[in-house]
Amino acid sequence: QIHTDFLSPYFWRQSLLNKIRVFLAGFLLPRADGIRVVSSRIKNSLLQAKRYKLKANPLVLPVYTDILETDMLEGFSWREQFPDSDFVFLIVSRLEKEKGVILAVEAMADVVKEHPRAGLVIVGEGKERPKILKIISRFGLERNVYLLGHRRDANLFFKDADACIVSSYYEGYGLVLIEAASAGCPIISTDVGLVGDILLPDKDLLVCPVGDISCMSGKMKELLGSEDKKNSLRYNAKESALKRAISLSDYLSAYKDSLESLIKN
Repeated sequence: QIHTDFLSPYFWRQSLLNKIRVFLAGFLLPRADGIRVVSSRIKNSLLQAKRYKLKANPLVLPVYTDILETDMLEGFSWREQFPDSDFVFLIVSRLEKEKGVILAVEAMADVVKEHPRAGLVIVGEGKERPKILKIISRFGLERNVYLLGHRRDANLFFKDADACIVSSYYEGYGLVLIEAASAGCPIISTDVGLVGDILLPDKDLLVCPVGDISCMSGKMKELLGSEDKKNSLRYNAKESALKRAISLSDYLSAYKDSLESLIKN
């Protein structure tokens, strides 16, 4: 089973351990009788990689997400905690290098020059927190960027955010993308995970090349200046997410069928 986009150049560059993982994949995958991946992005990258001679055709079975209960989000609101922000961007992420949260904060530094009352709320914890705090201080963003730390109810934040930002360098699937979409939260994302598969650029979400701060700040300003664009993304993304929604029993059945098909063959 492959749960991350390990053929992304950003994955390889991140650490020695990741380089070892890529090396091991070259040994293991050609010998596998079955390969399950969580997105078409990973499947396509495997099939296009000339160094892998696979005997199994990768099966795409996404990460199960409970997006059939989004109506239960009613009654929860966190916006009153940030009365100085008239437009709030949201990041729900581990604060680790591969998630690119620093990129979004640096983009925010450009956004507030034109929109001083814009806010960025970050839900999550990780090793990058000290670096993020330094950048907030460097650009004087203390009244614009808020770190809330780890929250067990993080999925409840999407409903009331004006937009969700995913600034990752790589993702296998991108659970946050589908959670935000199913809650009707407009999305700005780097080109990772299920972008281009379940959620389509410009129709369901706004997309930037990985690591492009200028594009990220431009897309943020675009949403700030267009209520129509925000509403269009909100509607389209939710519709696309719900089209892919299945119950847990159906998901487990598909998982079971995939394993049984390997045994029979």
